[in-house]
Amino acid sequence: MPLTSDHACVECPCIRIEQGLYGRHAIASKAVRAGKVVSASIPVAHRLLSPAQEEDDGKRRCARCFAQESDTGIKFGRCTRCQNAFYCNRSCQKADFSQHKLECQYIMKRRKQFGTITPESA
Repeated sequence: MPLTSDHACVECPCIRIEQGLYGRHAIASKAVRAGKVVSASIPVAHRLLSPAQEEDDGKRRCARCFAQESDTGIKFGRCTRCQNAFYCNRSCQKADFSQHKLECQYIMKRRKQFGTITPESA
């Protein structure tokens, strides 16, 4: 099944990128020189710890500066849309927005689609 939207063949129309039983793979219709970039994709999500670990003993970390909640004495806030990213203050949240925006949109899209992606189940 060909991949779309967030996956692209880079300057190489002779290569088809597909998702199969054993993961993503490329199929070339002609020879490709060694070292040629044939596929690029945007990372969708990141987590420092699993949600369960972040909830236990104040192990939450700021998604921007990586400060640990238990070390700062400050209760961290979450992204109000996806509830998956934690921030120690508003300036870290604003500074991280360009990175978190794609992740947040993806999580929200999947939540609408499946209704199960929450901080507890991610």
